[in-house]
Amino acid sequence: MIAMIPPNRPNLIKLSAVACLTLCVLGCTTTTIELIPPDMSPRPVRSLARWGVEMDGRRVGSLVLIRVEDRDHPEQFYVVKHADGQTAGKIDLQGRAWREEPFRDRPVLVAMDTMAQDLMVLLELPRQPAIVLLEADD
Repeated sequence: MIAMIPPNRPNLIKLSAVACLTLCVLGCTTTTIELIPPDMSPRPVRSLARWGVEMDGRRVGSLVLIRVEDRDHPEQFYVVKHADGQTAGKIDLQGRAWREEPFRDRPVLVAMDTMAQDLMVLLELPRQPAIVLLEADD
């Protein structure tokens, strides 16, 4: 009996699998994104002016114009405080009033009106207060 040796042919299944894997490896691109944390270094803060918030002749709060001296993004806003010194919120230069609320990641927009109406909302007053200049930085 004569043994027959089959001809040496490439295995098409193995060849196509190797070709597919090679194409996948060559076609894949990897993008690495490095998350750079924000710059949390302290910034100089300047108080530009201070007002008293009064109602019926008594002080119910205060208003302070603050400038954060950031080289890239300088910012000005008003800090609103209750009569006891506790911060009630802030008002930006566009007239939007923001309040810090517990268990929130960022301040909550509570009003967007005139300064007196924003103060009324932040300090929880029954009507608009009087705003009296206490000191200004020249």
